[in-house]
Amino acid sequence: MMLRQLTAKSYLLALSLFGLLLFALFGFNLLLRGDAVEEIILQEKQQAAKAELRRAVTTVIDDAQQILEELAQWDEIHQQLGDPTHYVYWREMRLHKSQQFPAYLRGMELYSRERKALVELPYQSFPATLPGRRLTLTSREGREYLVAYGPIPDRNGGTDVSGYLGIQIDFAQAIRQLNRFVEIDPKSLDLGFVRDGPVDVGSLVSNIDYALVEEPTASRLGSILVSSLRDFFLLFATMLVVFYFTVSLLFVRPLAQLERYIDRLRHGGREGPVLSVKSLPAVAELVTVRDSLEEYQRELDMARTRLDKQNIELWDLAHEDSLTGVKNRLAFDEDWKELIALARDKRIDISLMLLDCDFFKAINDTYGHEVGDRVIQSIAESLQEVLREGEQLYRLGGDEFTTVLINAGRDEAHQVALRCVESVQHHAFKQLGIKETIKLSVGLAHANGIDIANLSELPRQADVAMYHAKSSTRDKIVHYVPNLEQDAAALVSNRIVGAVLHALESGEGIEMHYQPLVDTNGQRPEYYEALVRINEPGGLIRPVDIFPIIARRRLDVELDKAVLRAVEKDLQSGLFPQGAGVSVNISGALLALNDFCEFFGGLSKYLDRHPIIIEITETSFISHLQHASDCLRKMRQNGFLVALDDFGSGYSSIRYLANMPVDIVKFDISMVHDLNKDQRTRIIVEHAANMITTAGYKLVAEGIENAEILQRAQALGPSHLQGYLFGHPKPLRMFADA
Repeated sequence: MMLRQLTAKSYLLALSLFGLLLFALFGFNLLLRGDAVEEIILQEKQQAAKAELRRAVTTVIDDAQQILEELAQWDEIHQQLGDPTHYVYWREMRLHKSQQFPAYLRGMELYSRERKALVELPYQSFPATLPGRRLTLTSREGREYLVAYGPIPDRNGGTDVSGYLGIQIDFAQAIRQLNRFVEIDPKSLDLGFVRDGPVDVGSLVSNIDYALVEEPTASRLGSILVSSLRDFFLLFATMLVVFYFTVSLLFVRPLAQLERYIDRLRHGGREGPVLSVKSLPAVAELVTVRDSLEEYQRELDMARTRLDKQNIELWDLAHEDSLTGVKNRLAFDEDWKELIALARDKRIDISLMLLDCDFFKAINDTYGHEVGDRVIQSIAESLQEVLREGEQLYRLGGDEFTTVLINAGRDEAHQVALRCVESVQHHAFKQLGIKETIKLSVGLAHANGIDIANLSELPRQADVAMYHAKSSTRDKIVHYVPNLEQDAAALVSNRIVGAVLHALESGEGIEMHYQPLVDTNGQRPEYYEALVRINEPGGLIRPVDIFPIIARRRLDVELDKAVLRAVEKDLQSGLFPQGAGVSVNISGALLALNDFCEFFGGLSKYLDRHPIIIEITETSFISHLQHASDCLRKMRQNGFLVALDDFGSGYSSIRYLANMPVDIVKFDISMVHDLNKDQRTRIIVEHAANMITTAGYKLVAEGIENAEILQRAQALGPSHLQGYLFGHPKPLRMFADA
């Protein structure tokens, strides 16, 4: 996927804005931390204030107890208990002037041994009978009083008491007078909650309202932070402005000048750029780049002359089969189109001969690809020896050849075909170590001078004829006649052929089915392999029927394009599982095209939502090794992943794997099933898997059909598993219904 390009000025602006954003985030974080510090200070002050208030309340209560003990030892108290005649006068006049009576002590009452007040007065604030509680709080006339009671010991000794003493303390005055507050403002103490009842220190502390002493440093923390941030921002902004204009003068403007210079070079101009700054010297590296570009332009001029000569040679190479030296399919396609155009108004007989080697795949698999390549070379040499002068031999691919016979009717074409078959049959293939007889199947199609309009049908007709020749054990040279397409067996084949060709031409009926590849650990689908099907009125056409037609007619590129369009349409529908990847199988024919990467432009826009894997068989890869490597490296740079499919089914996987630009290796199903064979085979497969995973590739084990194969496959250490055990291929609409 190509990234969007930005100018140097845009990057500079983005960097400046990024710096401002970082500063804003820094300042915001600092303010948050300042608020947090203030909150922590406040919490600590509140805890300290609560402890201070608890100590103050405890001090008042302890002081009340001490006053009781001191008054109980006062002689005058004992005198009044002995003779209460002047008690009222003594309490109202003498007691308040005594040093034993602190300012916050607002009242006192004496009780006899019988717990009765010495003198009952209607206006006294103490109860007539001594209550059972030692300490009580009461509120009277808007003030809160702590009332404490205690015994007066008998001076004769023993445990007897002479009477009892009650005191009344102004609680608010006592708590302020007896304590020095640090955290609490004593003027803010509010005891308005008090009701008559027992004294409990905890409840007193929790119910007394108060205000904290203001802390100037803590309260100013926020303003200090804001002021510091403002000063730092001014400094940062100044540095950013200086940085922006300096970089703009030194780099952005010279780069723009250099860009205009390159444009002039592209259009043939030669004048150099002026890489200068009014107040600053030019950057030496940019001047070096300018000089290098000029030198490069001179070298390009020299190279252009050489390339013009080489282009002619490259054109010849592009139209020549590298293995046999005869013309290739590209040359045939171009020559055939030219022939159709030239013969449109001519009355000449034209025959098209299609030749195919019988059982070549078996020979290739038995004797190896090197021998197979020499067989193809020998067939090409044998055919060229018997063709008439001026007749070109084309290799369409694999073991299939064709030639066009001009001014050749049915009989002449048959004689040429017969010579071709006999020449190949009598070739000394035994020198290559081949014991079997090499035979050709030949399909012939004709267009006479009065039926030249049907010339475009000859390739299809020759293909039908060759299909029957390969199916026959006797007639290895078959001429096309309409009856071949009326055969019952051929009717089914033709129905399928017609459906396949129509689907590739119109795009109708192409339907992708998707099979999951699961993660080995969680066994959850991570991506799905796209498998082509063709839906037509007669039913679903499966790959076993599709690919033979594609192979015979060399329609690999057309099928690949149709598959890519179908996968793009499925991704666009939004029904594809979110985040899941999709793998697409690509033929070697598409990989060989120079514009291979351009076919994936439609899929690249979905890479941010779905990983996309390009699957290439090792045979296709090795057949176009250098070109394939360059293309796939570029695709990986654009964000695609590459999988090497059917690993183990070819012959050079280990040799080339280290240099292949792939991310994933898929074990061929035959290798997975080989795990059930003898111990030697199993050890080889396991070591191959270990080598691949150790090298850093992801490994996919295909063909997992049951629990037994799954158990053996997991021992290989693959990253993903695929097979019917985890799911059959199904259309996308079934994912939405699930």
